[in-house]
Amino acid sequence: MTGRRSFVRVPTACFALTAAAGAVVLVAAFALDGIAVGGSACGGAGARQTCRDVARTLAIGLDLRWFSGVVVAAGVVVLAAGIAGVVAPRLRTGLSLIVLGIAFAGLVAVEHVDSRFCADVAGATCGRSDDAWGPVLRRPLLAFRADVRRELVGRPVEPGGPRAEPAQTLESFRAAARDGWTTLHATVVALWFVALALLVPRLVRRPWAAALGVATAGLVAWALVYDRLHPCEVDGGDCYRGLVTAFSVAVSTLAWGVALAAAAAVRAVRRRAG
Repeated sequence: MTGRRSFVRVPTACFALTAAAGAVVLVAAFALDGIAVGGSACGGAGARQTCRDVARTLAIGLDLRWFSGVVVAAGVVVLAAGIAGVVAPRLRTGLSLIVLGIAFAGLVAVEHVDSRFCADVAGATCGRSDDAWGPVLRRPLLAFRADVRRELVGRPVEPGGPRAEPAQTLESFRAAARDGWTTLHATVVALWFVALALLVPRLVRRPWAAALGVATAGLVAWALVYDRLHPCEVDGGDCYRGLVTAFSVAVSTLAWGVALAAAAAVRAVRRRAG
């Protein structure tokens, strides 16, 4: 009976976590460094070539154009939905669907941007075409290039050195996550599982089955999104797209097999005891 009462309290706890997630999204958007971008401004050729590193930090809530507005709006809606779910239980079904939709859209968005970050090599750029940066990063990167070229091209890269040339100034970019993006990514993934926890218990009455359903369904869906959005960027090597999904399905199948076997064993013991 105690377990059942705890199970009934799960939605309240999940909506409280939803409100907390919305607040964290807003903090990540405005109070933390979001994405570091950079590259090189160079001039000259051969032994005379001189380069200067240039960098900029993009705030999630301000510098990503339309995406910044979407993130801020989503954070506000999630925060409001979480608070409403705690104080107005009769609205929970509709609010749960709203949170689930936002969480899934957010999962797709953060994995897409994550897939565009460069390998963690100091000073290295990704070397991909402008269009390949995707709809979130492309325009901020092009604006960054325009600003740097306007400021540096035609001027000495360093005192007494060659002048920076357009074709050698931010020809390619690098991009990497900072604390704000890392926090946003982790929060969106957590919100995805919380959103499932708001709905699955309405469909599955056994607490252990509901908890396992949230974990496995959330894991497999996340793996599918990851595999779909992270491109294979290998030269002459094997592409392992689909491996994450296969692994998540295998783990989930094993977990359900063990859980169902344990449940059957418990029922058998109770029959004999009764």
